[in-house]
Amino acid sequence: MYAPLHTDNSLVSDDPSRAQESALDATLQADNTTCDDTPINAVIFDMDGTILDTLHDLATSVNYALVTNGCTPCSTSQVRAYLGNGARNLIKQCVGDGAKPELYTRVFETFCAYYATHHAEKTSPYEGIILLLKHLKQAHVKLGVLSNKPDCDVRALVDTHFTDCFDVYAGASDAYPLKPAADHVFAMMDKLHTTPQHCLYVGDSEVDIQTARNAHCRCASVSWGFRDKDELIQLGANPLCSNVEELKAYIDKHISTQTK
Repeated sequence: MYAPLHTDNSLVSDDPSRAQESALDATLQADNTTCDDTPINAVIFDMDGTILDTLHDLATSVNYALVTNGCTPCSTSQVRAYLGNGARNLIKQCVGDGAKPELYTRVFETFCAYYATHHAEKTSPYEGIILLLKHLKQAHVKLGVLSNKPDCDVRALVDTHFTDCFDVYAGASDAYPLKPAADHVFAMMDKLHTTPQHCLYVGDSEVDIQTARNAHCRCASVSWGFRDKDELIQLGANPLCSNVEELKAYIDKHISTQTK
């Protein structure tokens, strides 16, 4: 049984900071030259920090869950640093080491229930993203979203903010390991009728860079999300786009002439 890949009609450890220090080695810092001259006919986007600014609603939901269960709340900057590795890993980092397993479970369940009804209060697409997606659709580029956040939240947020924008979209489920494992990426590529050589992956973190490497496709990193620009440079992000116009220019340069 495969998890749903919804259509229209952790190299990275539980501790992101440890992952950056130990797991993200020289292979991550190499130039992103995989098939750089091969035309692109599909783009898969990460969600949080890439196409949607979800930080406020996530931080509010995390702290509601922490305080409800007697834990110390986290700052928004702490939550930002912990994002990218899935909801369970987020809660584990926010609760901290040494807690009993049942506490992690209670906080996680409280978070999921609260976020499910509060995920759209201040969340919105980054400036220019909707126009970019419409432009790519008009150019007949196949578009997908793949996130480590729970699948039900991905579906709800796509339905709220990106009606008719994506051909395929999916979040975390039991059927596939979380990114940076490439299993779910390959399944999405099949749905998009593309191959690693013709697919671009777009994201804002070390998880996304490694995901693209594991999937043997190109990665365009963006600096407007949940990792600082200097950190992404150190991780070998190439290209590193500072705004949506730069991302659009990079994709336009590599779009297949057969796609246009």
